[in-house]
Amino acid sequence: MEFLERVKLNRSYRGFDQERLVKREELESLVELARFCPSSINFQPLKFYLSCDAQTNAVIQPLTGWARRLPHLNLPREGHNPTAFIVICADKNIAPNPERFMKDVGIVAQTMLLGSIDLGLGGIMIGNFSAAKVSEALQLADHLEPVL
Repeated sequence: MEFLERVKLNRSYRGFDQERLVKREELESLVELARFCPSSINFQPLKFYLSCDAQTNAVIQPLTGWARRLPHLNLPREGHNPTAFIVICADKNIAPNPERFMKDVGIVAQTMLLGSIDLGLGGIMIGNFSAAKVSEALQLADHLEPVL
């Protein structure tokens, strides 16, 4: 696939085919792409929480402000929830000030979304959530802060 075509196919998907279950190996392949992304002063401060099981997805989904600016659309519609999540976290042991590395987060997230196209998937970056609530629900270590 040509790069331009991949970029055009990469958009903010707000509805998903719940019959298409995402495999953990697919999520791991997207995280593998992150290893090759540029990182500020090569700190590599990002860690990833992967979810592709229905129970954990059901915990994550309501914690997101999904299309909050489009409330009249009531998204995602019933039967169109994502079957996987990648929670990007900043490791505060490596980067005590995660704000400094938000450009890295964007680069990594976009790279993973472009990679998802090759897997026949799509995705969306969700920045509207409470990091504290997500951390608590997923029982993340104290030094990991969800950033996207």
